Amino acid sequence: MRKTLVAGTFDPVTIGHVDIIQRTIALFDEVHVVIFVNPNKKPLFSLSTRQKMLQMALADMASVVIDYSDGMLVDYMQQHGISATIRGVRNAADFDYEFAMAEQNQQLWSECETIILPCAENYAQISSGMIREALHNGQDVSHFLPKAILPLVYDTFQREKI
Repeated sequence: MRKTLVAGTFDPVTIGHVDIIQRTIALFDEVHVVIFVNPNKKPLFSLSTRQKMLQMALADMASVVIDYSDGMLVDYMQQHGISATIRGVRNAADFDYEFAMAEQNQQLWSECETIILPCAENYAQISSGMIREALHNGQDVSHFLPKAILPLVYDTFQREKI
């Protein structure tokens, strides 16, 4: 079985993330979509809310495993028998960052392969950071998010006054 990993903070999951995951499903038998908890980042949404968002956004994708980890990507890959990770990139800055991470992961575990997948052109300007900023400024973000998660995003944002 060919397994891969798509990692991120998914704060929140965007239509760009979903596109990368759908395209990855076409290449692999099982796709682990893993929220990595980064102690240097302060997410807008809780881990449980982000997991719920992913479950809702990816509900019709049978070959997806949704998980989280507060460890290293290569450790997760080794523990789950995964040797390839997919990294979506929007631009040259993303590519430079992901290329450096790929080299670091390869040094940590020589069997780690990184596949860099360019995003679809119409998603190149979408980022979770841009969406968080727009939410804080009361902007409509519905065209950047999977429709299934819109009520959860808006309800959670309003309830928690994040």
